[in-house]
Amino acid sequence: MALPNIDIEVWLADRLEALSNAPPRYEASMYGPHNGLLNHFFPTSRVFLVKPQPKLRPSYEAALTIGGDDDDYFEENSFSSIGAPVRPRAAGGREEEVWIPDFIVALATRFIDADFHFLVVEVKTDDTFGEWEKGRVQLNRYLVRQMTTSPVKKAIFGLLICGGRAEMYRLKSRGPLERIGDCYSITDLKIRTFLWNLARDRWDHADNSDQEDEDEEDAEDEDEEDADDDDDDDGTYDGLPLTTTF
Repeated sequence: MALPNIDIEVWLADRLEALSNAPPRYEASMYGPHNGLLNHFFPTSRVFLVKPQPKLRPSYEAALTIGGDDDDYFEENSFSSIGAPVRPRAAGGREEEVWIPDFIVALATRFIDADFHFLVVEVKTDDTFGEWEKGRVQLNRYLVRQMTTSPVKKAIFGLLICGGRAEMYRLKSRGPLERIGDCYSITDLKIRTFLWNLARDRWDHADNSDQEDEDEEDAEDEDEEDADDDDDDDGTYDGLPLTTTF
């Protein structure tokens, strides 16, 4: 299957650009167009999965059963969709600090606890200073949690959308959150190229998904290397300057 067209449908581009001219009252009104944008670049036919408002649960070390051995854990241990241990229902009580970004894009697998998250998207209705500052703090928090709870990852990427404009981010396993380039219209070629490159670097995942487990692990390792290929020593990513934000 050919890579996605870097140009999106005209009607979708018009709809996305209209968000900057007349921001909707509710943030939920923006989800449809942005979901369409993400699915354009990350189709399910290539085993991508766009997850709306997923829960980012804190890592949890399973409690020991009373009177059990050190290795005697709850049988109902729970794991998130990326295989990270999370609080099981058997532990009881309320689960604190569950965070909900607007979208996460993942390489999916046939198993419910083995997805590979690589892009977090946060959406705000207004293109104002306050919304940008709030969104940057939230996105940084989401990316850090993904980096610390995901079992294998060299870099994870972020897209912050406020009204009709967007900023691109990258968080590596070592180092601060970096902004890629400047702030652009959500339909700008730089934003579309950013998404297209993320898709391109993971496009062959579908061809590897039916192989043996060890082959799948090798493919994941290659994806991690691809995600880091554009890390140049001159402080740029895809030719755009990197700016440390946190």
